Amino acid sequence: MSSPYQKLLELARREQALVNEKRYDELEALGEEWAKLTAELPNPTPEDRKLLEEIELTVWTTVAQTRLELEEAMRLMALLERGRRAVGGYAGAAATEGFFSTPA
Repeated sequence: MSSPYQKLLELARREQALVNEKRYDELEALGEEWAKLTAELPNPTPEDRKLLEEIELTVWTTVAQTRLELEEAMRLMALLERGRRAVGGYAGAAATEGFFSTPA
């Protein structure tokens, strides 16, 4: 039987795998599992403390990866917004210059 700390490590690894695979929509479901597992953890044994160190490393690695992904998404959104403004500017200029009007 695996300890609650071993189960937490497995959960942290699943979470990390989801982030690595960019399956962000599945992360929320893991929150309930985290809550259940952490609700009543027993005092850690020396073996559990080693697992806690690995859990911490795994979680912080996942957090760092998530931050990088978020920064990239924000960069792409800014590029998209600049592109939209540029296209909107061209459309506005074309309309005021009569490019889209029908010939008389």
